[in-house]
Amino acid sequence: MKRIHMSLSRTAIALLVSLGATTPTLAAQCNDVIFSLRNMMGFDVEINRVRYRDLDAANAATRWVENVPNETCNIGQTCALDPQNLGSVTRPRRNHELTEIQFEYRRLGGNWAWSTPMGIPSNMTCTNGRTYGAFEIN
Repeated sequence: MKRIHMSLSRTAIALLVSLGATTPTLAAQCNDVIFSLRNMMGFDVEINRVRYRDLDAANAATRWVENVPNETCNIGQTCALDPQNLGSVTRPRRNHELTEIQFEYRRLGGNWAWSTPMGIPSNMTCTNGRTYGAFEIN
């Protein structure tokens, strides 16, 4: 009886170790990413979302959207949005190529609209602490 119990314990430990090795972690996230923009619109704007393409995602044509705390950016000002943690265990972003960054903005009190895609950054790789921009919106 003792031999069966020890054999089952070893099997359970081996199973837990193997599961632990394959369990995804938050390492898939790209943490503390800052998006920066310069407001050339001719009026103060409020920003509430950022949209981009992830060239390494299963569907590279998809535009991913991140909500950001509403940030007011005055005329001619360069504004850095609060750091964002992009992706998740199921939607990794770390070391992925992010491009065609857009900002959803509005004139204070007006309707929301998307800026035109900002082109391709010279280095698209998402790493922890990365800043994208400053991109001009006009």
